Amino acid sequence: MSEKITVHAQGISRDLIEANGDYALFFLGLMDQEEMLGLFNRLQGFTISRAPGENTCLPCLLTLGPAGHFSFAMSEVGLFNFETSAYLTPRDAVALAFGYKNPDLYTTQPESEADTEK
Repeated sequence: MSEKITVHAQGISRDLIEANGDYALFFLGLMDQEEMLGLFNRLQGFTISRAPGENTCLPCLLTLGPAGHFSFAMSEVGLFNFETSAYLTPRDAVALAFGYKNPDLYTTQPESEADTEK
């Protein structure tokens, strides 16, 4: 049996047709790697236009599995992971969510900290 992780969404309509900016979190289900890859590929182009000062939620997928909790936002630039502060490909996002990639590989050291270690 294939490993599955829990997936929730927010900022997306329940039918997964459009970004709606809603902060309400809803359960999408338990998904395996293939299902997650399909979902990331489908949603990675979702964006929401926001007026200045408007409080809307970016289209997001939140995962929970043996590797921990990860949050992925869809934006004009690409698929952003909050825990690593990095833009990922859909395949890398799946690998991270399922624990096959070390999250530390994606993080970058802030410039101010790097300067103090010299």
